[in-house]
Amino acid sequence: MASPTVLVVGNSTLQIILNMTSMPRAGETVLDDGGVAYLPTGAGAEIASAFSALGARAVFLTRLGRDAHGKKLFDYYKSLRIDTSQIKVDTEEGTGFSVSMRATDEEERRIIYPGASAKITEQNVRDAFESVKPDAVFLTFDAPLGLLEMVANEAYRRAIPIFADPSSAIDFPFDKLPPLEIFFPNEKETEAYTGVLPQGVDVSLRASLTLFRKVKAKYLILKMGARGSFFYDGKRCDVVAPPPAIKVLPTAHNLGAIYCAAFVVCYLGGAEIKACMRYATASATLLGSRGGDMNSFPTPAEIIAFCNEHQI
Repeated sequence: MASPTVLVVGNSTLQIILNMTSMPRAGETVLDDGGVAYLPTGAGAEIASAFSALGARAVFLTRLGRDAHGKKLFDYYKSLRIDTSQIKVDTEEGTGFSVSMRATDEEERRIIYPGASAKITEQNVRDAFESVKPDAVFLTFDAPLGLLEMVANEAYRRAIPIFADPSSAIDFPFDKLPPLEIFFPNEKETEAYTGVLPQGVDVSLRASLTLFRKVKAKYLILKMGARGSFFYDGKRCDVVAPPPAIKVLPTAHNLGAIYCAAFVVCYLGGAEIKACMRYATASATLLGSRGGDMNSFPTPAEIIAFCNEHQI
């Protein structure tokens, strides 16, 4: 098929990153010179950027405030060739933002203020479906529960395949959603949903059996970082590991977004599951060697060259 049109619904925020030597304790004020960075972020923005880099028409449905941050984000999405036709401007709410605290040898801590992006309306959704006529819908779980249900049901009613990355939505009632095409949890999310950390084929299969009873999906793809990814469809399972010779930077991020987008583009193109897994794994590995910013997402030509070089 031609390049697919994928409708992405989700948050659009400006991320403020605070780099520090160590996290302050309760009541403590510290001075640090680790630096501050301002980056576009949000699960919806990240996956839309990944789809766009991979050649898909990525239509991003979100809301921005009528402010300087909103203008900056809108211009940035345009520069990444995201289809911005469904980005709405909110005259009452400001653009959302998040604050991330990163310290040496400590897990990142983040708080998100969704702002205008939490105000996407059901009419916005209906208008997008009518205008865009997408080949697929990709759900990120940083939008309100009711809206996600509405998006999923609208897609299902129109026989449009639904792909979903749970994005740490630990408490989301997935049983309220219609059947999904593919569900993409990472290993920590899988452990949270099932009580089983997917390490090794047998354990990953046990986790998948539990998850398959909780989420209505045609396929499960467990993203397991350096251990690769695991596939399960209720009968068959398989594993694809990343190339061992490639070093992924320890600060790399957005690997899940590029993995999902690459898999979906390959899948919509008619490839079989394991080929999609290899392509997606190569995409994430290549991005990880670069660091992971949205403007460093690899193109299809770069991914194919990478696969040929490393015999993937």
